[in-house]
Amino acid sequence: MRFDRLKMTDIETIAPRLFDVASISAMRRDGWVDMVGRSVCSMSLVDAGVSKAAGGIIPMWQGVGHAWMLIGEGLTRRQHGMVFHKAEEMLTVAHLSHGLRRIQCDVRMDFAAGHRFALWLGFEDEGVLRRYSPDGADHVMYSRIVEAR
Repeated sequence: MRFDRLKMTDIETIAPRLFDVASISAMRRDGWVDMVGRSVCSMSLVDAGVSKAAGGIIPMWQGVGHAWMLIGEGLTRRQHGMVFHKAEEMLTVAHLSHGLRRIQCDVRMDFAAGHRFALWLGFEDEGVLRRYSPDGADHVMYSRIVEAR
């Protein structure tokens, strides 16, 4: 088990296990997959040659990035811990090395584990994004702000 640089095939491996066909088509049509390829920090957890999780931070504009993560089913407790620590590392690198003062992420309203993950990583709830995803589901916007020193 190891972390590798993100490849688009990692997303293609994980996404069908998490999203329905219509959502994946919308993500491709709307350019989400291309945006993910521009992540300034990214990773993929690979176990026995299979991508189990992938994540990164997409620059939005100067000083602002959008964090994303896909976590496949069947991760062990140890693998979840590894992903959490790698995510913390990526956030620190993004703030310090890429000058991002704000990193935001959105979590589908009905994904309780995703909300816990965002809060554990130090993100703060900024409110609900109504009918935000391609399938019309509500999401919650979170942010991590680093004040200038």
